[in-house]
Amino acid sequence: MYKQFRKETPSGVINKSEFKEVMKQMGVVDNFLQDLIFNVFDDDKDACIDFQEFVNALSVMTRGTPDEKLECEYF
Repeated sequence: MYKQFRKETPSGVINKSEFKEVMKQMGVVDNFLQDLIFNVFDDDKDACIDFQEFVNALSVMTRGTPDEKLECEYF
């Protein structure tokens, strides 16, 4: 997964505009929803998503408990 992340993002981070473009390609066109999802991934709030943040968010979204998922979405 890390190799693919680095291949797609040579800088090692995804900024908000890049993230929104990917969201549009996936059919998520609502700006509010794009911002909400970006903020879930951007754990340290530095306006970029690095590999660790990416993996952590995916982990919670796919394998987290219902409480972890709710916390991830609303905080």
